[in-house]
Amino acid sequence: KVSYWLTNFVYDIVKVFVPILITIAFLYIYNLDIEFAWLMILLYPTAIVPYTYVTSFFFNDEAAAQNFTIIHNFLIGGLLPIVMNVLRLIESTRTLGDGLVWLPRFIPIYNTCGGIIVITLKDTIATSRGDSSPDALSFKAAGSDVMFLVLEFFFYAFLVVVIEAGCCSCCRKKGKNIVDNEEVLDSDVLKEQQRVENISESELAVKANHLRKVYGDKVAVKNVSFGLSFGDCFALLGVNGAGKTTTFKMLTNEIVPTTGQSFIASHNVKSSFAEARKQIGYCPQFDAIFGLMTVREHLEFYSKIKKIPRQFVEDLIKDQLKSMNLEQYEHKLAGTLSGGNKRKLSVAMAMIGNPPVVFLDEPSAGMDPKARRFMWDIISKISTRGKNSAVILTTHSMEEAEALSTTMGIMVAGQFKC
Repeated sequence: KVSYWLTNFVYDIVKVFVPILITIAFLYIYNLDIEFAWLMILLYPTAIVPYTYVTSFFFNDEAAAQNFTIIHNFLIGGLLPIVMNVLRLIESTRTLGDGLVWLPRFIPIYNTCGGIIVITLKDTIATSRGDSSPDALSFKAAGSDVMFLVLEFFFYAFLVVVIEAGCCSCCRKKGKNIVDNEEVLDSDVLKEQQRVENISESELAVKANHLRKVYGDKVAVKNVSFGLSFGDCFALLGVNGAGKTTTFKMLTNEIVPTTGQSFIASHNVKSSFAEARKQIGYCPQFDAIFGLMTVREHLEFYSKIKKIPRQFVEDLIKDQLKSMNLEQYEHKLAGTLSGGNKRKLSVAMAMIGNPPVVFLDEPSAGMDPKARRFMWDIISKISTRGKNSAVILTTHSMEEAEALSTTMGIMVAGQFKC
Protein backbone atom coordinates (compact mmCIF):
# COMPACT_ATOMS: atom_id res chain seq x y z
CA LYS A 1 0.00 0.00 0.00
CA VAL A 2 2.88 2.36 0.74
CA SER A 3 4.35 1.90 -2.73
CA TYR A 4 0.86 2.31 -4.27
CA TRP A 5 0.24 5.67 -2.59
CA LEU A 6 3.79 6.96 -3.12
CA THR A 7 3.64 6.09 -6.81
CA ASN A 8 0.28 7.82 -7.19
CA PHE A 9 1.48 10.85 -5.23
CA VAL A 10 4.61 11.30 -7.37
CA TYR A 11 2.60 10.87 -10.59
CA ASP A 12 -0.13 13.30 -9.50
CA ILE A 13 2.35 15.89 -8.23
CA VAL A 14 4.26 15.83 -11.54
CA LYS A 15 1.00 16.04 -13.49
CA VAL A 16 -0.15 19.09 -11.51
CA PHE A 17 3.27 20.78 -11.41
CA VAL A 18 3.64 20.94 -15.20
CA PRO A 19 0.82 23.50 -15.79
CA ILE A 20 1.78 25.30 -12.57
CA LEU A 21 5.37 25.82 -13.70
CA ILE A 22 4.07 27.06 -17.05
CA THR A 23 1.82 29.53 -15.19
CA ILE A 24 4.73 30.82 -13.10
CA ALA A 25 6.84 31.17 -16.26
CA PHE A 26 4.14 33.36 -17.83
CA LEU A 27 4.03 35.53 -14.71
CA TYR A 28 7.70 36.32 -15.19
CA ILE A 29 7.55 36.61 -18.99
CA TYR A 30 4.85 39.29 -18.75
CA ASN A 31 6.45 40.92 -15.67
CA LEU A 32 3.36 40.42 -13.53
CA ASP A 33 4.61 41.51 -10.13
CA ILE A 34 2.52 39.75 -7.50
CA GLU A 35 5.43 39.08 -5.16
CA PHE A 36 5.07 35.73 -3.37
CA ALA A 37 2.08 34.42 -5.34
CA TRP A 38 4.46 31.92 -6.96
CA LEU A 39 5.04 30.40 -3.51
CA MET A 40 1.30 29.87 -2.99
CA ILE A 41 1.01 28.29 -6.43
CA LEU A 42 3.95 25.94 -5.79
CA LEU A 43 2.65 24.82 -2.39
CA TYR A 44 -0.86 24.17 -3.70
CA PRO A 45 -0.18 20.75 -5.35
CA THR A 46 1.52 19.31 -2.25
CA ALA A 47 -1.61 20.06 -0.20
CA ILE A 48 -4.37 19.40 -2.73
CA VAL A 49 -3.17 15.93 -3.79
CA PRO A 50 -3.41 14.26 -0.34
CA TYR A 51 -6.59 16.29 0.34
CA THR A 52 -8.12 14.80 -2.81
CA TYR A 53 -7.09 11.29 -1.72
CA VAL A 54 -8.93 11.75 1.58
CA THR A 55 -12.11 13.14 -0.02
CA SER A 56 -12.11 10.27 -2.55
CA PHE A 57 -13.00 7.84 0.24
CA PHE A 58 -16.40 9.53 0.56
CA PHE A 59 -17.46 8.79 -3.03
CA ASN A 60 -18.40 5.63 -4.89
CA ASP A 61 -19.57 7.42 -8.02
CA GLU A 62 -17.21 9.23 -10.39
CA ALA A 63 -19.85 11.70 -11.58
CA ALA A 64 -20.75 12.69 -8.01
CA ALA A 65 -17.07 13.26 -7.19
CA GLN A 66 -16.63 15.38 -10.32
CA ASN A 67 -19.68 17.51 -9.52
CA PHE A 68 -18.48 17.96 -5.95
CA THR A 69 -15.06 19.11 -7.18
CA ILE A 70 -16.54 21.71 -9.55
CA ILE A 71 -18.94 23.16 -6.96
CA HIS A 72 -16.32 22.94 -4.19
CA ASN A 73 -13.70 24.82 -6.23
CA PHE A 74 -16.15 27.50 -7.34
CA LEU A 75 -17.62 28.19 -3.90
CA ILE A 76 -14.59 27.70 -1.64
CA GLY A 77 -11.82 28.60 -4.07
CA GLY A 78 -13.54 31.39 -5.98
CA LEU A 79 -16.41 32.96 -4.07
CA LEU A 80 -15.50 32.46 -0.40
CA PRO A 81 -12.04 34.16 -0.43
CA ILE A 82 -13.57 37.23 -2.11
CA VAL A 83 -16.39 37.43 0.46
CA MET A 84 -13.95 36.99 3.36
CA ASN A 85 -11.58 39.70 2.12
CA VAL A 86 -14.44 42.12 1.47
CA LEU A 87 -15.62 41.58 5.06
CA ARG A 88 -12.10 42.27 6.32
CA LEU A 89 -11.78 45.46 4.25
CA ILE A 90 -14.97 47.04 5.61
CA GLU A 91 -14.42 48.46 9.08
CA SER A 92 -17.87 47.54 10.39
CA THR A 93 -17.49 43.86 9.43
CA ARG A 94 -13.73 43.50 9.98
CA THR A 95 -14.05 41.67 13.30
CA LEU A 96 -16.54 39.23 11.79
CA GLY A 97 -14.29 38.64 8.78
CA ASP A 98 -11.20 38.12 10.95
CA GLY A 99 -13.09 35.45 12.89
CA LEU A 100 -14.73 33.64 9.97
CA VAL A 101 -11.51 33.48 7.95
CA TRP A 102 -10.26 30.62 10.16
CA LEU A 103 -13.19 28.28 9.45
CA PRO A 104 -12.13 27.06 5.97
CA ARG A 105 -8.39 27.13 6.73
CA PHE A 106 -7.91 23.38 6.24
CA ILE A 107 -9.11 23.48 2.63
CA PRO A 108 -6.12 23.95 0.26
CA ILE A 109 -7.98 25.75 -2.53
CA TYR A 110 -9.19 28.40 -0.06
CA ASN A 111 -5.72 29.12 1.30
CA THR A 112 -4.21 29.33 -2.18
CA CYS A 113 -6.83 31.62 -3.73
CA GLY A 114 -7.26 33.62 -0.55
CA GLY A 115 -3.50 34.08 -0.20
CA ILE A 116 -3.12 35.29 -3.78
CA ILE A 117 -5.95 37.79 -3.27
CA VAL A 118 -4.33 39.06 -0.06
CA ILE A 119 -0.94 39.44 -1.79
CA THR A 120 -2.54 41.29 -4.71
CA LEU A 121 -4.53 43.63 -2.43
CA LYS A 122 -1.95 43.95 0.33
CA ASP A 123 -1.61 47.73 -0.08
CA THR A 124 -5.36 48.26 0.06
CA ILE A 125 -5.71 45.98 3.07
CA ALA A 126 -2.77 47.64 4.84
CA THR A 127 -4.22 51.11 4.24
CA SER A 128 -7.59 50.07 5.66
CA ARG A 129 -5.79 48.83 8.78
CA GLY A 130 -3.46 51.81 9.08
CA ASP A 131 -0.30 49.82 8.25
CA SER A 132 2.26 51.93 6.38
CA SER A 133 4.69 49.09 5.57
CA PRO A 134 2.69 46.03 4.45
CA ASP A 135 4.47 42.67 4.35
CA ALA A 136 2.94 40.10 1.98
CA LEU A 137 4.16 37.18 4.10
CA SER A 138 3.18 38.55 7.50
CA PHE A 139 0.86 36.31 9.49
CA LYS A 140 -2.00 38.80 9.10
CA ALA A 141 -1.50 38.76 5.33
CA ALA A 142 -0.61 35.62 3.33
CA GLY A 143 1.78 34.13 5.91
CA SER A 144 -1.02 32.19 7.57
CA ASP A 145 -2.10 30.78 4.18
CA VAL A 146 1.44 29.58 3.48
CA MET A 147 1.66 27.98 6.92
CA PHE A 148 -1.64 26.14 6.50
CA LEU A 149 -0.71 24.86 3.04
CA VAL A 150 2.39 23.26 4.56
CA LEU A 151 0.41 21.84 7.50
CA GLU A 152 -2.28 20.48 5.19
CA PHE A 153 0.22 18.31 3.35
CA PHE A 154 1.21 16.53 6.58
CA PHE A 155 -2.33 16.46 7.97
CA TYR A 156 -4.00 14.89 4.93
CA ALA A 157 -1.08 12.53 4.24
CA PHE A 158 -1.46 11.33 7.83
CA LEU A 159 -5.22 10.87 7.33
CA VAL A 160 -4.59 8.71 4.25
CA VAL A 161 -2.29 6.49 6.31
CA VAL A 162 -4.86 6.26 9.11
CA ILE A 163 -7.71 5.37 6.74
CA GLU A 164 -5.62 2.79 4.87
CA ALA A 165 -4.54 1.22 8.17
CA GLY A 166 -8.21 0.68 8.99
CA CYS A 167 -8.13 2.91 12.08
CA CYS A 168 -11.29 4.74 11.01
CA SER A 169 -13.54 1.86 11.97
CA CYS A 170 -16.81 3.64 12.72
CA CYS A 171 -18.48 2.00 9.72
CA ARG A 172 -17.20 -1.42 10.68
CA LYS A 173 -18.42 -0.97 14.25
CA LYS A 174 -21.83 -0.03 12.93
CA GLY A 175 -21.83 -3.14 10.78
CA LYS A 176 -20.91 -5.34 13.72
CA ASN A 177 -24.03 -4.21 15.56
CA ILE A 178 -26.36 -5.25 12.73
CA VAL A 179 -27.92 -8.60 13.56
CA ASP A 180 -28.55 -11.10 10.77
CA ASN A 181 -31.97 -12.63 10.41
CA GLU A 182 -32.01 -16.08 11.95
CA GLU A 183 -32.28 -18.73 9.23
CA VAL A 184 -32.11 -22.50 9.39
CA LEU A 185 -28.90 -23.58 7.64
CA ASP A 186 -28.46 -26.69 5.56
CA SER A 187 -26.87 -29.60 7.45
CA ASP A 188 -23.87 -29.66 5.10
CA VAL A 189 -23.27 -25.95 5.69
CA LEU A 190 -23.36 -26.49 9.47
CA LYS A 191 -20.97 -29.43 9.22
CA GLU A 192 -18.51 -27.35 7.21
CA GLN A 193 -18.70 -24.52 9.75
CA GLN A 194 -17.96 -26.94 12.59
CA ARG A 195 -15.12 -28.56 10.65
CA VAL A 196 -13.49 -25.18 9.94
CA GLU A 197 -13.85 -24.09 13.58
CA ASN A 198 -12.14 -27.25 14.83
CA ILE A 199 -9.27 -27.49 12.35
CA SER A 200 -6.02 -25.54 12.43
CA GLU A 201 -5.23 -23.19 9.55
CA SER A 202 -1.88 -24.96 9.18
CA GLU A 203 -3.76 -28.05 7.96
CA LEU A 204 -5.54 -26.17 5.17
CA ALA A 205 -4.57 -24.26 2.05
CA VAL A 206 -7.48 -21.85 2.55
CA LYS A 207 -9.53 -21.24 5.66
CA ALA A 208 -12.47 -18.84 5.78
CA ASN A 209 -13.98 -18.61 9.24
CA HIS A 210 -17.31 -16.80 9.75
CA LEU A 211 -16.64 -14.11 7.13
CA ARG A 212 -19.18 -11.32 7.20
CA LYS A 213 -19.36 -8.02 5.32
CA VAL A 214 -21.77 -5.16 6.00
CA TYR A 215 -22.22 -2.02 3.89
CA GLY A 216 -24.21 0.53 5.84
CA ASP A 217 -27.31 -1.40 6.90
CA LYS A 218 -26.99 -4.04 4.15
CA VAL A 219 -25.39 -7.39 4.94
CA ALA A 220 -23.55 -8.46 1.76
CA VAL A 221 -21.97 -11.66 3.10
CA LYS A 222 -23.37 -13.58 6.07
CA ASN A 223 -21.25 -15.89 8.19
CA VAL A 224 -19.42 -17.72 5.38
CA SER A 225 -17.10 -20.56 6.44
CA PHE A 226 -15.21 -23.14 4.38
CA GLY A 227 -11.81 -24.80 4.21
CA LEU A 228 -9.76 -26.18 1.31
CA SER A 229 -6.84 -28.56 1.14
CA PHE A 230 -4.26 -28.65 -1.63
CA GLY A 231 -5.74 -30.38 -4.66
CA ASP A 232 -9.25 -29.13 -3.91
CA CYS A 233 -11.25 -27.03 -6.32
CA PHE A 234 -14.02 -25.08 -4.64
CA ALA A 235 -16.74 -23.49 -6.76
CA LEU A 236 -18.73 -20.50 -5.55
CA LEU A 237 -21.99 -20.74 -7.46
CA GLY A 238 -24.62 -18.02 -7.52
CA VAL A 239 -26.33 -15.26 -9.45
CA ASN A 240 -25.06 -11.68 -9.67
CA GLY A 241 -25.28 -9.99 -6.28
CA ALA A 242 -25.15 -13.25 -4.33
CA GLY A 243 -21.90 -12.25 -2.59
CA LYS A 244 -19.36 -14.28 -4.57
CA THR A 245 -17.08 -11.42 -5.60
CA THR A 246 -17.33 -9.81 -2.15
CA THR A 247 -16.16 -13.10 -0.62
CA PHE A 248 -13.29 -13.18 -3.13
CA LYS A 249 -12.30 -9.64 -2.22
CA MET A 250 -12.24 -10.45 1.49
CA LEU A 251 -10.07 -13.52 0.89
CA THR A 252 -7.58 -11.43 -1.12
CA ASN A 253 -7.66 -8.46 1.30
CA GLU A 254 -9.12 -6.14 -1.33
CA ILE A 255 -11.78 -5.29 1.23
CA VAL A 256 -11.71 -5.82 5.00
CA PRO A 257 -14.35 -8.14 6.48
CA THR A 258 -16.65 -6.65 9.11
CA THR A 259 -16.10 -9.76 11.20
CA GLY A 260 -14.40 -13.10 10.69
CA GLN A 261 -10.96 -14.27 9.64
CA SER A 262 -9.36 -15.85 6.61
CA PHE A 263 -6.05 -17.64 6.13
CA ILE A 264 -4.05 -18.40 2.99
CA ALA A 265 -1.41 -21.12 3.37
CA SER A 266 -1.45 -20.57 7.18
CA HIS A 267 -1.01 -16.77 6.87
CA ASN A 268 -3.67 -14.46 8.29
CA VAL A 269 -4.94 -12.41 5.33
CA LYS A 270 -5.56 -9.28 7.40
CA SER A 271 -2.53 -9.17 9.71
CA SER A 272 0.06 -10.95 7.52
CA PHE A 273 -1.05 -10.11 4.00
CA ALA A 274 2.51 -9.38 2.85
CA GLU A 275 3.20 -13.10 3.30
CA ALA A 276 -0.26 -14.31 2.30
CA ARG A 277 -0.22 -12.55 -1.08
CA LYS A 278 2.97 -14.39 -2.06
CA GLN A 279 0.89 -17.58 -2.01
CA ILE A 280 -1.87 -16.21 -4.26
CA GLY A 281 -2.54 -16.27 -7.98
CA TYR A 282 -5.52 -14.14 -8.98
CA CYS A 283 -7.54 -13.97 -12.19
CA PRO A 284 -10.08 -11.12 -11.83
CA GLN A 285 -13.55 -11.10 -13.32
CA PHE A 286 -12.54 -8.40 -15.79
CA ASP A 287 -9.25 -8.93 -17.64
CA ALA A 288 -6.43 -6.92 -16.04
CA ILE A 289 -4.41 -6.51 -19.22
CA PHE A 290 -2.69 -3.61 -20.95
CA GLY A 291 -3.83 -3.20 -24.53
CA LEU A 292 -0.49 -1.88 -25.81
CA MET A 293 1.63 -4.66 -24.29
CA THR A 294 2.21 -7.98 -26.03
CA VAL A 295 1.31 -11.35 -24.54
CA ARG A 296 4.98 -12.07 -23.82
CA GLU A 297 5.47 -8.67 -22.20
CA HIS A 298 2.57 -9.37 -19.84
CA LEU A 299 4.14 -12.63 -18.71
CA GLU A 300 7.56 -10.99 -18.31
CA PHE A 301 6.00 -8.14 -16.35
CA TYR A 302 4.18 -10.42 -13.93
CA SER A 303 7.27 -12.61 -13.56
CA LYS A 304 9.14 -9.54 -12.32
CA ILE A 305 6.30 -8.57 -9.99
CA LYS A 306 6.40 -12.07 -8.47
CA LYS A 307 10.21 -11.90 -8.28
CA ILE A 308 10.82 -15.01 -10.36
CA PRO A 309 14.62 -15.53 -10.69
CA ARG A 310 15.79 -14.28 -14.08
CA GLN A 311 17.25 -17.63 -15.15
CA PHE A 312 13.80 -19.28 -14.86
CA VAL A 313 11.71 -16.60 -16.59
CA GLU A 314 12.22 -17.73 -20.19
CA ASP A 315 11.28 -21.36 -19.50
CA LEU A 316 8.32 -20.25 -17.42
CA ILE A 317 6.99 -18.03 -20.21
CA LYS A 318 7.33 -20.80 -22.77
CA ASP A 319 5.49 -23.22 -20.49
CA GLN A 320 2.63 -20.78 -19.93
CA LEU A 321 2.31 -19.96 -23.63
CA LYS A 322 2.23 -23.66 -24.49
CA SER A 323 -0.16 -24.71 -21.74
CA MET A 324 -2.61 -21.92 -22.63
CA ASN A 325 -2.26 -22.46 -26.38
CA LEU A 326 -1.08 -18.86 -26.84
CA GLU A 327 2.19 -19.51 -28.68
CA GLN A 328 0.96 -18.03 -31.96
CA TYR A 329 -0.05 -14.82 -30.13
CA GLU A 330 3.23 -14.40 -28.24
CA HIS A 331 4.18 -11.09 -29.90
CA LYS A 332 0.66 -9.85 -30.52
CA LEU A 333 -0.76 -6.85 -28.64
CA ALA A 334 -3.05 -8.05 -25.86
CA GLY A 335 -5.66 -5.47 -26.79
CA THR A 336 -6.19 -7.18 -30.16
CA LEU A 337 -6.85 -10.65 -28.70
CA SER A 338 -10.28 -12.23 -28.70
CA GLY A 339 -12.22 -12.36 -25.44
CA GLY A 340 -11.38 -16.03 -24.95
CA ASN A 341 -7.65 -15.50 -25.47
CA LYS A 342 -7.69 -12.56 -23.07
CA ARG A 343 -9.12 -14.89 -20.42
CA LYS A 344 -6.39 -17.42 -21.18
CA LEU A 345 -3.77 -14.71 -20.73
CA SER A 346 -5.34 -13.64 -17.42
CA VAL A 347 -5.23 -17.22 -16.14
CA ALA A 348 -1.64 -17.61 -17.39
CA MET A 349 -0.61 -14.51 -15.42
CA ALA A 350 -2.37 -15.86 -12.32
CA MET A 351 -0.44 -19.13 -12.60
CA ILE A 352 3.05 -17.58 -12.83
CA GLY A 353 5.21 -19.05 -10.08
CA ASN A 354 2.83 -21.97 -9.44
CA PRO A 355 1.06 -20.29 -6.49
CA PRO A 356 -0.35 -22.61 -3.81
CA VAL A 357 -3.75 -20.88 -3.92
CA VAL A 358 -5.42 -19.72 -7.14
CA PHE A 359 -8.48 -17.45 -7.30
CA LEU A 360 -10.38 -17.53 -10.59
CA ASP A 361 -13.30 -15.14 -10.91
CA GLU A 362 -15.49 -16.49 -13.72
CA PRO A 363 -12.47 -17.78 -15.68
CA SER A 364 -14.42 -19.02 -18.71
CA ALA A 365 -16.60 -15.92 -19.16
CA GLY A 366 -16.88 -14.84 -22.78
CA MET A 367 -15.49 -18.10 -24.20
CA ASP A 368 -17.00 -20.27 -26.90
CA PRO A 369 -17.79 -23.92 -25.97
CA LYS A 370 -14.49 -25.28 -27.37
CA ALA A 371 -12.36 -22.70 -25.55
CA ARG A 372 -14.41 -23.24 -22.39
CA ARG A 373 -13.67 -26.96 -22.42
CA PHE A 374 -9.99 -26.18 -22.93
CA MET A 375 -10.04 -23.85 -19.92
CA TRP A 376 -11.79 -26.46 -17.80
CA ASP A 377 -9.02 -28.93 -18.60
CA ILE A 378 -6.38 -26.36 -17.57
CA ILE A 379 -8.14 -25.68 -14.26
CA SER A 380 -8.44 -29.42 -13.57
CA LYS A 381 -4.71 -29.84 -14.15
CA ILE A 382 -3.98 -26.98 -11.76
CA SER A 383 -5.94 -28.46 -8.87
CA THR A 384 -7.35 -31.96 -8.83
CA ARG A 385 -4.80 -33.60 -11.13
CA GLY A 386 -1.68 -31.82 -9.96
CA LYS A 387 -2.61 -31.78 -6.25
CA ASN A 388 -0.21 -28.82 -5.92
CA SER A 389 -2.66 -25.95 -5.64
CA ALA A 390 -6.04 -25.16 -4.17
CA VAL A 391 -8.40 -23.43 -6.58
CA ILE A 392 -11.37 -21.22 -5.74
CA LEU A 393 -13.53 -20.16 -8.65
CA THR A 394 -16.79 -18.29 -9.09
CA THR A 395 -19.28 -19.21 -11.76
CA HIS A 396 -22.89 -18.84 -12.85
CA SER A 397 -22.86 -22.26 -14.51
CA MET A 398 -23.85 -25.41 -12.64
CA GLU A 399 -22.29 -27.41 -15.51
CA GLU A 400 -18.94 -25.70 -14.97
CA ALA A 401 -19.11 -26.15 -11.20
CA GLU A 402 -19.88 -29.86 -11.53
CA ALA A 403 -17.14 -30.38 -14.13
CA LEU A 404 -14.38 -28.72 -12.12
CA SER A 405 -15.07 -28.66 -8.41
CA THR A 406 -14.41 -31.20 -5.71
CA THR A 407 -16.78 -29.19 -3.51
CA MET A 408 -19.14 -26.34 -4.22
CA GLY A 409 -21.14 -23.81 -2.29
CA ILE A 410 -24.30 -22.23 -3.61
CA MET A 411 -24.60 -18.62 -2.44
CA VAL A 412 -27.94 -16.87 -2.13
CA ALA A 413 -28.26 -13.41 -0.59
CA GLY A 414 -24.76 -13.53 0.85
CA GLN A 415 -24.77 -16.93 2.52
CA PHE A 416 -24.36 -20.59 1.68
CA LYS A 417 -27.61 -22.45 1.15
CA CYS A 418 -25.89 -25.77 0.48
